[in-house]
Amino acid sequence: MGMDALRLAPLLVFLVIGGQLSLIDFRSHRLPNRLVAICTAGILVLQITYSLAIGTINELSQAGVTAGKIVAAYAGLYLLSRGQLGMGDVKFAIPVGLIIGWFQPEAWFASLLVTFTLAGVIALIGLFSRKLDRKSHIPLGPFMYAGTVLTLLIGLVLGL
Repeated sequence: MGMDALRLAPLLVFLVIGGQLSLIDFRSHRLPNRLVAICTAGILVLQITYSLAIGTINELSQAGVTAGKIVAAYAGLYLLSRGQLGMGDVKFAIPVGLIIGWFQPEAWFASLLVTFTLAGVIALIGLFSRKLDRKSHIPLGPFMYAGTVLTLLIGLVLGL
């Protein structure tokens, strides 16, 4: 496996396992701890392996710092949301943060904005179409996943 492939391998883990988590959350409003832990561990193992292979921990430390920022943001929102945001979302913020931090650490806040904008637009569509009401709950995991992927794609297109 070449260095470029090894650097991209954590993204593959996120795309596959994060995608599964997104589907589970969409169906059941749950993000299983075990699967979140597998996703996080898979990403970390590959990031550490790459860092050891190239002999520097710069990207790994950026990923860790970014994950800390995103988890802190979700934890704060969890405390303020009075049950609207689940602890599974806070835990899923770890692999989300590791992936954003690995590829575009400066885009951590943008990824939050993209995530909540997507969720807000879908909630508004649901309200206007009367498929949702003001007390409806929508799962955030699919929007966290989509927001992360979209943020990375936007960064790729813009050359960030």
